[in-house]
Formats: sequence, structure tokens, C-alpha cells
Amino acid sequence: MTILEKLSLLPSHIINGYFDLYTGGKDRPIYFLAKDIRPELLVFEENFDVVKKEHQNIEKLHAIPAYEELDKYQYDPNNQETKWKVFVINMMGEFDKAAEKLCPEICSMVRQIPDVFQAMFSVLEPGRSIPAHKGPYKGYLRYHIGVKIPKVNPPKIRIEDTYHTWQEGEGVIFDDSWDHEVINEATEERVVLIVDILRPMPKVPHAINKFLTNNVIKPFYAKYVEEE
Repeated sequence: MTILEKLSLLPSHIINGYFDLYTGGKDRPIYFLAKDIRPELLVFEENFDVVKKEHQNIEKLHAIPAYEELDKYQYDPNNQETKWKVFVINMMGEFDKAAEKLCPEICSMVRQIPDVFQAMFSVLEPGRSIPAHKGPYKGYLRYHIGVKIPKVNPPKIRIEDTYHTWQEGEGVIFDDSWDHEVINEATEERVVLIVDILRPMPKVPHAINKFLTNNVIKPFYAKYVEEE
């Protein structure tokens, strides 16, 4: 059972239903602009040369593990075709020691962002795609910035019935609770920097979201990772 399936055992439909009072529900946006909801995220685009340089530093000095090596609960053992690697920078408030050493300036940028849930480099090998899935919790939004994008037949992400093609140095924010998949037919790997943030909401739902993140989701996640 994946972590997404395990999280679905929690009464997430209740809290997601409550959040929908503020998200727009079935009419909630798919995409968002950083300048409107979290302008601090623009620091990665404004300092993209640093992001690129530190990613290259990681490539040279650190073996980036496969996703299933970090968390088998988030990996589908029936899908052996997915070759997805991640280099964790910050996981639920904790900075990775290797990240502090290899990409200190990116860590500094992450510290400037309020309400970060997690941050990581996501590496998808040539010709490998990520199957359709939905994030189980509507309490956060996902930011991507293209770091290493093949110029020929560049990979793209489908979110509901829309498509976004990554470009190096350009960021996008989307709601990953919508059905989405990555389509990669390129002959080179795709690298994006992911930063998940708590969804901006009014004071009361934001406080509830923060409480649940710190006192339910983080311990729940840690429990199952430790059990593995």
C-alpha cells in the first residue's frame, strides 16, 4: 500500500471538504502565479544561475537515490518502468545534511519561503514517465522550476485537461490534488526543483492546515517510513 493510499485511510475527505470552502471546490484553479500567492518563490527564478550551479554540484558529488529507496510507500512496485530519482533538500521542516553541504544557497532560499512543506530535486530518466495520480491532501500547492530540460521533445505534465511543458529557469505553481501525470519521451533526463508550500487560505483554515501538517501528517509519514 502506497503512502497515498495510507493517507486516504485518514478522514481526509472531511478536511478536504472543509478546505474546499476556501479553495473553490470543483471550480478551484489548477495553476497559480507566484507573484499573487507566494512571491518569495520567485527567488529561484531570480537566482537560477545559482540553482543550476548547485544542482551540477550535486550531480558531480552525490549519487541521487531512486524514489523507492527513500520511501517505498510512495513507490508502486507494479510499475517497474518508472525511473524517478529525488534529492531531498527539506522534508517537512528538516533540512537534509547532504543538501546543507552541497547546495547551501538553495537551502538559504528555501528558508526564505514561508510554510514550506518539502523541497527536492526531481530527476526523471530518459523515456520514463510518471503515471496518473492525485495528491490526497488539498492543504498544499506545488511549485516546479525547470532545472535541466531536454530541448528535443521536452517532457510535459498533464494536469486534468491542461498541459505544461517545462522550460529551464521558469517556475509554475499548481494544485496537485487534480489528476496529473508526467509524459517523458525525451532521450535526456528531466530535472525540476520542487517546493511544496501550505496552500494560502484565510487565518482559521490556515491554522487548521498548519496544525494538521505538524501534528498529523508529519508523524503519520514518519511512522510508516520508520516501519519500512
